[in-house]
Amino acid sequence: LKVHPKVAQAILRHSQISMTMDVYTHVVGDSEREAVGMLAELLEDPLIG
Repeated sequence: LKVHPKVAQAILRHSQISMTMDVYTHVVGDSEREAVGMLAELLEDPLIG
């Protein structure tokens, strides 16, 4: 999402930047990105989320 790691660390309340980097810096392929987009749309549905 192009969020600076220190911003993500603050939002996620990780005490160590290594935790943020270990968990959230993996490479995401097109199919995974598409699946996440579909899930986000589903969660924005007023009947569901």
